[in-house]
Amino acid sequence: MKAGGKQGPYPLFSREGIRNWFIGNYTQVKKEIHELDEEGLINGTADTLEARLYDKFFVEPPVLYFDETKIDYRDEQVEVYSGEPGIDKIDYKTRVTVVEYHVRFSGEKNALVFKSPTGILYSRNAWFDGSELIIEIPTTDYDVEKINTEFDNIKVRFIKQVERLTADIIGYNAGLKRVIKKAVDARYAVLSKKRDMLERIPYPLIIRGDVADVFKPVVLRRRPEIKAVAVKPSGVKKPVRYYLKDEDYLEVLRLINDAGKEFERHPGTFSVFYEPDFRNVILVLLQPRLEATATGETFNLSGKTDILIRQQSDVLFVAECKIWEGPEGYFDAIRQLYKYITWRDTRTAIVIFDRSKGFVSKNSVPIITPEFPDFNAAGETYDENWSEYIINKNGDRELPFRLNVLRFHIPTTE
Repeated sequence: MKAGGKQGPYPLFSREGIRNWFIGNYTQVKKEIHELDEEGLINGTADTLEARLYDKFFVEPPVLYFDETKIDYRDEQVEVYSGEPGIDKIDYKTRVTVVEYHVRFSGEKNALVFKSPTGILYSRNAWFDGSELIIEIPTTDYDVEKINTEFDNIKVRFIKQVERLTADIIGYNAGLKRVIKKAVDARYAVLSKKRDMLERIPYPLIIRGDVADVFKPVVLRRRPEIKAVAVKPSGVKKPVRYYLKDEDYLEVLRLINDAGKEFERHPGTFSVFYEPDFRNVILVLLQPRLEATATGETFNLSGKTDILIRQQSDVLFVAECKIWEGPEGYFDAIRQLYKYITWRDTRTAIVIFDRSKGFVSKNSVPIITPEFPDFNAAGETYDENWSEYIINKNGDRELPFRLNVLRFHIPTTE
């Protein structure tokens, strides 16, 4: 017996080769960069170009909202064969009821036709209709326990498969940034070599009327890498200490702020994230901008949710990613930073992800921070969600440090 539902070109989780799909996207973005006209390259900036291409080829991980499931049904006739359909004769036709489970989803639905390289799921009785995933379960005996059990089993398998796909997609998006950056750098390098060649030829260049003056000096307006500054105390035996310059500290915070606003633009994807998930995405964005050192790993993790930037043994920057749980949780996060602060040039941040409907932390943080026992003073306000404070470590006014607090509103979809 076979109940025939609506089907797309491929059943869900049926196709091999999601990595080939990713590689195809990488190839296409490199092709687009290679084919960019020179005038567009000169008049734009590397950062703007990279951001535009990343947004175009970014794959939003799919999210299935099983907690919002609704059902429908339809009755249809199906053909019953004694052997193989299409070969043996039809024995008879019978009427079945098909229970349809309507599950809202967000993200890239095309990703759901693939199965993860580590997955084994294959589903014919599922298809898309607008922003819904519809799962079908046919029945002739109306055994509700059997139907519920079957749907629960499908749900568990779908959730596991989507988790595997999400991990693959996050890896693809991280790789996409590296592919774009490398290709854009190479494109600008070729343009600069051409310009240099033409300037070295000892004859004037004929400027065609229909062509823009594309051979003017090219300035690659890329934000510089974030570097540690060495301070060597007087005396031969004293070690070199490292710190972040103010402009680099603010650049790190700006990158985090940009990432947080991107989270806010995609609540369907990121509302299910927890602190370690947010941290990992931020790390992917920060790492390419940090200058590597030969003495050790500049970029490191410590604990469950900490972000650290190191130069040798010096902690240059540390941040805590926290889901907003009220003032006490916020104050605990400040105290958590104390274990990293060894001298006054350590730069710090707390990155808050607020799931409340009313974005409580946005206005609460400026009000409650002065009530923190080790509060020293309020600093700059850089954005409506981003403010700076001076905190005394353990109340010691000889050990003040800068704390920047960034708040992002990512409400739950429940």
